[in-house]
Amino acid sequence: MKMLLCLVALVAALTANAQNTEAYQNFIPGGYPVSEMGFTFGTAGWSFQPLTDVSVTALGSFDYLVTGQGPIAVGLWTADGTLLASTTITTGSTLVNECRYETIPTVQLSSDQTYFVGAYVTAGDLMNFSVVGPDHGTVVMAPEIQLGMAVESSASGFNFPDSFESPSGYAFLAPNFEFQPVPEPATFWLVGSGLLALLATRRRCRV
Repeated sequence: MKMLLCLVALVAALTANAQNTEAYQNFIPGGYPVSEMGFTFGTAGWSFQPLTDVSVTALGSFDYLVTGQGPIAVGLWTADGTLLASTTITTGSTLVNECRYETIPTVQLSSDQTYFVGAYVTAGDLMNFSVVGPDHGTVVMAPEIQLGMAVESSASGFNFPDSFESPSGYAFLAPNFEFQPVPEPATFWLVGSGLLALLATRRRCRV
């Protein structure tokens, strides 16, 4: 019984100790200007595909938008426009590197499916955001996340960003998100097998 409890505790600890990772991590300028500017009265962001199953734990916005234009609504959608999660980012939201985040109920995303993340100025003002892509430098994503393209909504307001506005490899630097990779079942089997082997060894020693 003690071994079973140890196994449960160890699995829980492994899950709890997983670190949040930012999806969009950095931008390395090239010979071209660092970025161009984009403008919209709607929702703007980027599409992406997870390369492994991930759990999204927080949604965020680039801090320059929050401090310069007020609260920012951020949403996460499936490719068919289903809203999976949303929140509002303010100057009181947690600052991590260049973005501010609010924790959300965990949303699990499947590998090789396309998703959309977008941001919107809640005051309804014209949003002024940076545009980055291959001809400006290098977009650095988390290894588990493959950037799709820059997207925005075809209508004003906080809506599914359904309009593709660039070739692949571009992003409107408005939203971001934090995630944790979902541990593969093999990891848990490995931990369990190790504990069972330990239990068998202890029993043999007692005999």
